[in-house]
Order: sequence, then structure tokens, then C-alpha cells
Amino acid sequence: MMRLMLAQSVRLLLALGTLWCVLVAPAYLVAGTAAVVGLSAAVLLCFLPGVAVLGLQTGPLAGQQPMTGLLLGMGLRMAVVLAAVLAVRQALPGLPATVFLAWLVPAYLVALTVETRLALASPSGRSGIPLRSARMRVTGSH
Repeated sequence: MMRLMLAQSVRLLLALGTLWCVLVAPAYLVAGTAAVVGLSAAVLLCFLPGVAVLGLQTGPLAGQQPMTGLLLGMGLRMAVVLAAVLAVRQALPGLPATVFLAWLVPAYLVALTVETRLALASPSGRSGIPLRSARMRVTGSH
């Protein structure tokens, strides 16, 4: 289980690291070093709750209550990011909110996409959502 969580965390880190590499030059051109600080903080703030969510999905309760795990993960992700936004505004008062929030949105969406993909791709025995039980049966009655 720990090995699976580590592998998934590395994938999340690679995705967010790639996003950072792609956006660092445009961020610098748009608003200078303040935007690079905002981008870096946004990527870090999306990575940390992402690891916690992956821990929930691969933990001892994984596979027993998949929907509960997804809802807990969503709440955790949103609460941590919201608290972090408020903390960054207090810690870095000179950083304009738009410079930080503009980079938080794509970082959050990339992290959410990767975490959801990993949750759905994991074997249902260890973590993830059992897809067979989620399929709807369509019957044709004309």
C-alpha cells in the first residue's frame, strides 16, 4: 500500500512539476518574480493535500467505502487550499491576490485531474472505485 501511495505521489509531483515548468516563463513575463512566487506557492499548496488525498485512497479503508473516500478527499482538498489561500494572503501581504489565484486555478485543476485518474485507475482491491458496480445496465424495450 505504501508503495502504491509513493508511486501515485510521484506521478502527482511530476504532473505539477511539468505544469510549473510550462507556466514559469509566462508567469515571469506577465508579472515578474511575484508571479513566479505565486505559481510556486500554488503548485506546492495543491501538492500537499493531493498527497493526503492519495493517502486516503490507498489507506486501510480504501475499497470499502469508495464514495466516502472521494467525498472526504474532496473536502480535505478544498479545505486545505482555502486555508492556504487565507494564510498566503496574511503571510505575503505584498503579493497581489490575482497573481496568486491566477496560478492556483490551473494547479488545482491539474492536481484534481491526476488524483481522479489515479483513483479510477487503481485496482478496486487496493484502492479506487470499483467500476463494474458503477456501470448502468441499459435494456432496450421498444
